Amino acid sequence: MESNDAARREVIRQILELEQQKTPLAEDAARSTLKELYRNACRCFGSWQVALDYAGVPARRGARQICAPESVVRRIRRRCASLYSVRAKYVRKTDNKLYCEALATFGSWNGALEAADIRRDRLMFGPENPKLNVEQILELLRSRAASGESLRLVDFACENQALTRSIVYRFKCWQNALVEAGLGQDVKDDGTKEEDDKSRVGEDHGKAG
Repeated sequence: MESNDAARREVIRQILELEQQKTPLAEDAARSTLKELYRNACRCFGSWQVALDYAGVPARRGARQICAPESVVRRIRRRCASLYSVRAKYVRKTDNKLYCEALATFGSWNGALEAADIRRDRLMFGPENPKLNVEQILELLRSRAASGESLRLVDFACENQALTRSIVYRFKCWQNALVEAGLGQDVKDDGTKEEDDKSRVGEDHGKAG
């Protein structure tokens, strides 16, 4: 029996061959005209879009719809501010529609994150993005206010989601942290008013980085 690795390589080979032939590779077309390849791709990779990703096929050939860039950016930034993971493998599983539209619009998920001004190197804590204690957090918020930098949740989260998650955990919500820092009246809009506030502790389903 053919190994899974060999089966995946064969799926990729066939996709690349079809790409060279300019065969339509949108999912609806593949499902109806490339039935065996479509089934094998879904079995080996989990979905047709993931198979296209592995084959390196330009996303605009495979995704269903190119959306207005500002719409995709706004949704990615809200997801980040809601403290849901914006790493590709998690978005692909939990919001495949957003993932596919981002690929169609920007060519890659990393390209979409860049367009949304999301710091990928600050999605998790590490040597270059250390954890801060309570006093350091409050001092950072005051310093940002003094220098005129944004204190909106959506802007801060896109700049440093790991630290934002830590702040929300420690203070129960973003506004509490601002109040504790003496800045509660300075920010009227956290940038997430158009959707429910999902940034409170306890709503952490799917939020693991």
